[in-house]
This record gives sequence, structure tokens and C-alpha cells, in this order.
Amino acid sequence: MNLNTEYIKKLMGWCPNARSVEAGQRINLESFEYYTPAGARGEGGNLKDPGWFRRESSRILLPNIVLTFVYLLLINQIGLNLTSLGGGLFAGLAVVALHWNQQMQRYDTIAKKPVVRCISKKRSLWVYLAIILFILFIVLLPYMFNFSDHSRGYYYSYLATGLYFMWGAYFQLTYWEKKNHMRIYVKNEKGFQKTYALGEKGGKL
Repeated sequence: MNLNTEYIKKLMGWCPNARSVEAGQRINLESFEYYTPAGARGEGGNLKDPGWFRRESSRILLPNIVLTFVYLLLINQIGLNLTSLGGGLFAGLAVVALHWNQQMQRYDTIAKKPVVRCISKKRSLWVYLAIILFILFIVLLPYMFNFSDHSRGYYYSYLATGLYFMWGAYFQLTYWEKKNHMRIYVKNEKGFQKTYALGEKGGKL
């Protein structure tokens, strides 16, 4: 067995799906490992692209586009405060800068060895639900506390902080991928999620 298989076996002790695995519902490791740097090579040694939707950058880009579109519609209705928008820009970029090295180290770690973690569907559902409720609370907060029109415009303009941070994270990832001639992918299968990096065509692993 390779290191990836051994790592998955160590996870069985705490994974919510461990019992089902022990009962006979085993993960198809051969298929799961196919998309690793070692298993994604064809006979000629070229890496096979798992697809655009499995790229981690795509998983960041799509929510960014949707939330930006919704935010622009909201600002068009409420009005824009340039001072607050500038403050949001500074705050969002500051957060990106503070976490820059930590994120770059994460990507470097993934490039060296795929990261496998256990994913509970029930837990993931609750996390997504919590995020949606939090976003709704943030958006509706001025109406709940009867903010004035001026305060409402100031508040919503400052909410761009989150968008700046999300777009900053996206461009940081694309910068790392271009710099290292690699792309980071995410694969989900039977309660496990694997994050790994593949070399681009003409690039290096």
C-alpha cells in the first residue's frame, strides 16, 4: 500500500463512516488514487486533467461571481458610500495579507502530498445552512434595527470587505498555480475529500 492508503486507514478511527467501511462498504482506493500526481499519469507520462469543476480555484470563483452580482444589485438599490467602500477595500486586503504566508504554505504542502480528510454529509449540510443564515442576517441587519438611509448605505458599502477578501483569496491561488505550474484539485468520494496538485502541461510537478 502507498502512503495515501495508509493515511486513510489511520483516519478510520475517527471518521463517521468508519463503521460502514468495516461492515464491507469499502472505498474504491484505486479510483480514488487515480487523480493523485502518481496515479494521474498516462503511459506517456502526461497528466490527465480531472476537469474545470474539480479545480479549487473554480470552487472559489463561482461563489465570488454570484455574491458580487447580488452585491452590485443591492448597492444599486441602496446607494454607494465611497469612504466606507475604501475602508472595506483596506480591511479586506489587510486580511488577505495577514493570511498570505499561511495560505501559501498550505498550497506548498498540498503540492508535496495530497491532503485527505473525512467529510460528513450531515455536518456539511449544517455548515452550509449556517453560512446562508449568517449572510441573510448580515444583509437584513440594517432593516432589523431601522438604520437610516445614510447609515444603511455606509453599512452596505463596507460589506464589500468580504468580497475583497474572497477575490483576494482567488487571485492568490491563481498566482500560486501560475508560479508553480500546477493546479490544485478537490475530489469527493464516499465521505472522503482529497485535495491534491497536478502539474500543468509543459510544467513541472
